[in-house]
Amino acid sequence: MVPGRVVVALAVLLVLARPAMASEDSQGSWPSDALRWLRGGRGDAPATPSIDGAALEGALQAEVNAERAAHGLAPLAPEARLGAVARAHSRDMAERRYFGHHDPEGRGPGERLQHGYAEWVGAYAENVYHVGGAGALSAPERTPEALARRIVRGWMASPGHRANLLRAEMNLAGLGAWTTAEDLWVTHVLGRPVAILAAALPACVAVGHAFALELSLGPDLASPGAFDALLVWPDPAKRFLLPDGTYLEGAEPLPHRRTGARVRLSVPELRLLGTYRVRLGRDGRYFDLGGFQVETWCAAPP
Repeated sequence: MVPGRVVVALAVLLVLARPAMASEDSQGSWPSDALRWLRGGRGDAPATPSIDGAALEGALQAEVNAERAAHGLAPLAPEARLGAVARAHSRDMAERRYFGHHDPEGRGPGERLQHGYAEWVGAYAENVYHVGGAGALSAPERTPEALARRIVRGWMASPGHRANLLRAEMNLAGLGAWTTAEDLWVTHVLGRPVAILAAALPACVAVGHAFALELSLGPDLASPGAFDALLVWPDPAKRFLLPDGTYLEGAEPLPHRRTGARVRLSVPELRLLGTYRVRLGRDGRYFDLGGFQVETWCAAPP
């Protein structure tokens, strides 16, 4: 249960290899089924657990939203790419026989989003669950609905999982279940996008090459009204003249065209070497879309 927190201050820099705006902070305890498994209480299991992973994901979506509704919260809409990231983590835990938010190499939810959904820019949270000896459950206990109730009850009984499940700001989620002959593994990734890029930011751009960045705005910026797009330069002392005669230091306003929630940013030719960052904001709150290098040896952007 790793919560993500939206970064809203221009002065805060998250040095990540992908566009993201979240920090990771483990809290709470694992659900009881997982604790029993970690203590060796799995028991024997039959060869096939007869658990339909896709049906379980659907039942879990309904059960999670019913729990949120009971607490006066809006439902989480399913998001296919978040679901793929969640399913990949469940499969990895099953195949490599570990349980938790970080894999044996120490990679956590942020790295998984970086690898599986590099276009995502926003807050995220993650819950995980493991049912040891799932194949030994009775037929009524193995139905998607019964398992969904069991898993959500476990999350609600754990402070960290409960806090994530009841995060009012989250509006999207992906559920991923993976079963083996013995066990069931579930990952729930919740999120609230600031923007979803049409394509990930280039890691490196050649000197003197302009490029465009297209994206869809999330709910915090999609509402009507003007917003700012900024290119933060590697030289914090560089000054840019604004139309009102004032100057902006260290960040250049980016031309952009908006159609509904769709935005196209125009990044100009850049000749100063170093790391640049792209940010969107409104009313003094800025969101980091990620960074790229400008170097002589980089390829020209597509």
